[in-house]
Amino acid sequence: MMVADLIFISVVFIFGLVNIYSKLISAFHGKRNRVPRIKGRLPFIGHAHLLDMQKCHIKFEEWTKQYGPIFEVRLYDETIVVLNDYKSVHDALVKSDDAFAGRPKMYRTDVVDRSRNSIVWQTYTPKLVFLRKEVLKSLKAYGDGLDNLEQKCIPEMDRLVQRIRDKSVTAFDPAPIVHDAVSNVMMSFLLGCRFEHGSREFCELKKIGTLFNVAFGSGEGRSLDILPWLRFWGCHQRKRLEHALTSRDAFWEKITANYLRDESVIGNIMRHQNSKLGTTMNLNDGTIKEVFTNLVLAGTDTTTTAIVCLLSLVLHYPKVQRRIQGEIDKCTEGGNPVTLADRQNMPYTQAVILETLRYIAHVPLAVPHCTIRDVHIQDYFIPENTTVYINIWAAHHDPEVWPDPYSFKPERFLEEDGSLVHPQHHNRKRLLVFGAGRRVCLGEVLAKNRLFLFVTSLFKNFTFQPEDHSQLPEVDPRKYELGLVLHPQKFQIKAIPR
Repeated sequence: MMVADLIFISVVFIFGLVNIYSKLISAFHGKRNRVPRIKGRLPFIGHAHLLDMQKCHIKFEEWTKQYGPIFEVRLYDETIVVLNDYKSVHDALVKSDDAFAGRPKMYRTDVVDRSRNSIVWQTYTPKLVFLRKEVLKSLKAYGDGLDNLEQKCIPEMDRLVQRIRDKSVTAFDPAPIVHDAVSNVMMSFLLGCRFEHGSREFCELKKIGTLFNVAFGSGEGRSLDILPWLRFWGCHQRKRLEHALTSRDAFWEKITANYLRDESVIGNIMRHQNSKLGTTMNLNDGTIKEVFTNLVLAGTDTTTTAIVCLLSLVLHYPKVQRRIQGEIDKCTEGGNPVTLADRQNMPYTQAVILETLRYIAHVPLAVPHCTIRDVHIQDYFIPENTTVYINIWAAHHDPEVWPDPYSFKPERFLEEDGSLVHPQHHNRKRLLVFGAGRRVCLGEVLAKNRLFLFVTSLFKNFTFQPEDHSQLPEVDPRKYELGLVLHPQKFQIKAIPR
């Protein structure tokens, strides 16, 4: 055998050993770092047979007991990593910079280019960063400052109170009239106008909100993303999606022609369309329409649902209602309305609002995230372009953080002396209602302040009682209906003037 042959054989042998060693190391690390996979996966469908899409957030919470707070599920051809506790969510959204700031490619959001224009559904792009910056500047310009926000809320709260007084102590469904009042505050910010309560415009907007909640929610509508070929079979999800979009487009055409004012959030963003930066960022009519849709639906539905859920809760916890009213009466001697400046003297009311948001966790799976590069979370490797669900529901009902999590306890947010816990208190920090990191909700401050004003206005003017004391409305959030936002079952309530 020639020397050259020996050298060749030696080189091949060494490379072979190196390759085997690399594979062994890779297998070892892969096994150690692989995200735990849910058992029971079947060919083609994955774990779909184990999941009720209307209750998937609850099933994910149950699986944490067996698999821990981070695990992987497969829905047909899509791999999804689910983060279920505060630490994993915080590590992903805050500590990992922008690694989890993307959005997965979905059929529903690719329709009419929503994924290219939306501030909710668009992945992490320069255009998204620009839009978020401009929306935040516009919200501050037209809603910053306590007086400005209060002036926009007061007419709607007054009208809401009057509509309830007109019920003359008869039972009524609170959701529609609360929706009108909350929505009008958003219209004031976004368009610079208001609609008449109970008007056709509000009926149309509520219908659109309902359609979008189901069509783009985490429940049944998700099937179009998982199995997009269903659209060729005339499935009702596709028809509902088309109905939602055509209804929105017709509404948009009407309001921009008749109601839009220049001095508004949308008017301000429109002024950028013909600028150099606006052209570079492709700030087109579709983008403006999507920004409006995102802001008005998110800003209306979440706050309305929180208020309605609190009204149902106080029917079960009348002492909570009386204690809120006691704080209000103490702060408003002489009949003055509650203002945002009164918050510091109303710790219990603030604690009730925080506990309501924790308890209902009404956006249970947030909006799906997607990794924009390879990343590690708690030693687990998650590759680029992986869909990630943020299970806020599980984080808000984690018994290790929230003992007896399905009991409504405002005291979780109070110190022993009755004061509100500090913003850096572990319970406050573990509230993930508005998300965190690069995709945190732009309207967080607006939503918190508006919620406080509406809640205090309602309880200052009325004592709420059930229609039938023997049949109280369901308040277990595990029985709420899932869309983008969880909704309680409809119920009737009586309002006794104070």
